Amino acid sequence: DIIDIYIYIYFQIIYILAIEHEPDLWTHFMAHDIQPLRLVFRWMMRGFSGHLPPEQLLYLWDLVIAYDSMEVYPLLAAAILSFR
Repeated sequence: DIIDIYIYIYFQIIYILAIEHEPDLWTHFMAHDIQPLRLVFRWMMRGFSGHLPPEQLLYLWDLVIAYDSMEVYPLLAAAILSFR
């Protein structure tokens, strides 16, 4: 199924970005048996609502609309994981 392939690719992007750019955060997650991809999956399935203040959520969706693609989605998820 094409959706499964996209989800797999999105999570691979998030995984690589997190390990390369936030190794300390990734180590912390692993040390405490936290599954960061589970967190990110919930965020993505809910369109990030409930995890960001309204002004940040609107800005995020402006980016998605501006890129006219959901391909920016995993990058946004990795950024939120990094900065939250």
